[in-house]
Amino acid sequence: MDEPGDALSAYEAKRRRRVEENQRMLQSLNLPTMSRPSARPQPVKASVKLEPTRRSSRQEKRRLRAEKEERESRLKDEQEMNKIIEKEERERKEKKKLLREFKRKRQQDLKEKKLLEKKQKMSEQEFKREEHEKARKKLLKERERNEIRLLEEKEQKRQLQQLRRQQQLREPEELPPEKVAERNADIQRLIQEELDKQARLAKEQKRREQERQTAIAQLEAPRLEQGSYSQISVTGEGGTQTTGETPSEEKTEVPSGGDFAFEFML
Repeated sequence: MDEPGDALSAYEAKRRRRVEENQRMLQSLNLPTMSRPSARPQPVKASVKLEPTRRSSRQEKRRLRAEKEERESRLKDEQEMNKIIEKEERERKEKKKLLREFKRKRQQDLKEKKLLEKKQKMSEQEFKREEHEKARKKLLKERERNEIRLLEEKEQKRQLQQLRRQQQLREPEELPPEKVAERNADIQRLIQEELDKQARLAKEQKRREQERQTAIAQLEAPRLEQGSYSQISVTGEGGTQTTGETPSEEKTEVPSGGDFAFEFML
């Protein structure tokens, strides 16, 4: 689309061209020109009423026709200029309308995009909750297996101690001092080994409990930030149930290490 300045320039050029054409037409009519007044005073002539001749009448008609054509040409130019201005105004309005439509469409697209991102985010949160629940159940199962293993180890130790006591009771009541000293040394060694083993087990159990508490804290952190469901707390006696969760079986308390008694004869 041309600029308004270009349209005005075209209109001005066309108007000047029409004026020049009209001037050339007037010059071609050979209208009489007035003579210059002389420096010498002219005698006053009596006023005479001149009748228009046929030639002067034709020239007057041509002049009037030329002036009429010039007026019509000027009016036509003004009408064309008004049409150009109206066209430009319509085009500006159309551009504004298209711009408003574009902005409205863009806002609608942004709104739909935000809604889609919100739905995707909700799906991701649901997926994270499911993964968190799986990890929690896996951790509880691992803890249960560790407790069962510790109970089995404790039962094996108890049976071993009972077997040793029975062997000691079956031996003769009177033994040489060398045998008694050797047996006492063996018993002391066994006791020390059991104590050392119990200390290692207690240390290992403490380390595992710390690792378990750390893992539970890491799993609980995202859920505390989301605030979507209640906190899960797992204590040393067993996992605390979440809302609507039924425990599969009762957990057995594991006694602390070092609760073993030894009997030996001197």
